[in-house]
Amino acid sequence: MDFISTISCLFFMKNEFLIFLALISILIPGCRTNPQLEPIETNKNKVEPPTISIHQAAYKGDAGMIIQHYNAGTNIDLKNQWNATPLHYAARSGKLDSVKALIAKGANVNAKNNSNVTPLHYAASGGSSEISILLIKNKANVNDQDSEGLTPVHRAAQGGHGDIIEILISNGAAVNTKNVAGLTALELAQPEAAKILKKFGAKSATKLGLLSEDAAKGNIEAIKEHLSSGSDVNGKDSLGRTPLYRAAYNGHKHVVKLLLDNKADVNTPDENGWSALHGASYRGHSVIVADLILWEANVNAKDVDGDTPLDWAKGKTNIIKLLRKNGAKTNAELKATEK
Repeated sequence: MDFISTISCLFFMKNEFLIFLALISILIPGCRTNPQLEPIETNKNKVEPPTISIHQAAYKGDAGMIIQHYNAGTNIDLKNQWNATPLHYAARSGKLDSVKALIAKGANVNAKNNSNVTPLHYAASGGSSEISILLIKNKANVNDQDSEGLTPVHRAAQGGHGDIIEILISNGAAVNTKNVAGLTALELAQPEAAKILKKFGAKSATKLGLLSEDAAKGNIEAIKEHLSSGSDVNGKDSLGRTPLYRAAYNGHKHVVKLLLDNKADVNTPDENGWSALHGASYRGHSVIVADLILWEANVNAKDVDGDTPLDWAKGKTNIIKLLRKNGAKTNAELKATEK
């Protein structure tokens, strides 16, 4: 075979080989002569996050959407511009299903927003007993204070939620914690909530002198507020004077009646031994003297000098007659009978 014939034969064989390779690449899947041109497959298992935010889902009670967010990689404790988490939103709106879903995925039950408010604060404010119990079971702090110093008990009291107060206290919540203004839950409580708090020994942080001052001024509405918030009706001021003494001395008969109706001790003396009856007799307030006697005031109570209300009623005929009618005697008369 000459040279030309040999070259032609080889060329033909090469072409046949190339055609063979082409057929093979078509007939056998996955076989490519240029693997670098193979398109990259996308991850068909990747979950796209929902269009609604996880905070909105939590607020609306959409537990399914919360799970979608979690599966898509959304932070379960994602904070918004107020540092509030989805659990804050769920507790605030009272959506138990949302709270359950978030806690199941590890949400922080003690997360605080910009105002140091926790999910339990919101649950207590809203009166959500089931949510409160669930949060507490998952170690929510029952005594956390927000930026105003309010605890969940304060917030439950403000909302009048006695059942929440009982839940919180039975799980270790303090009853008499003061907020930044120095007020306890009792002083912020609705009437029904106040009854529950008092059952657990709640006290008012209001200074006793304030009640004494209002009694002296006859400010009956302020006194009602003091009493409803748990102020001690027999609390003494710096001179040992009770609210009843100061009201009686200054002639505020309606305040005297209010205090007596609220179990004020009619015979408690001040540091000089003066009782409310001493003060009312000295100032000539006959109506108050009569009321005090009706409430079993001691008509012969003695001050530090041994003087009785009758001694201090000098020159006040009506008072003297009233006291005498009820067995009152002067200091001298009492001494004479003691001999």
